[in-house]
Amino acid sequence: MSRSLLYHWLMVIIMATIKISSKTGQAEWEELKSLAEESHQSISGLLTGAARD
Repeated sequence: MSRSLLYHWLMVIIMATIKISSKTGQAEWEELKSLAEESHQSISGLLTGAARD
């Protein structure tokens, strides 16, 4: 996964933790959860790995 895509997801999780206020935000949150599940990681673990890269 590219670094810019990982940064995108990091921003998505930050925004989602503040408040999911629209369908778009909810959809992105669900995509992030799906990506974490597919990679057999927690969302936190996924983002920690992204931050290391």
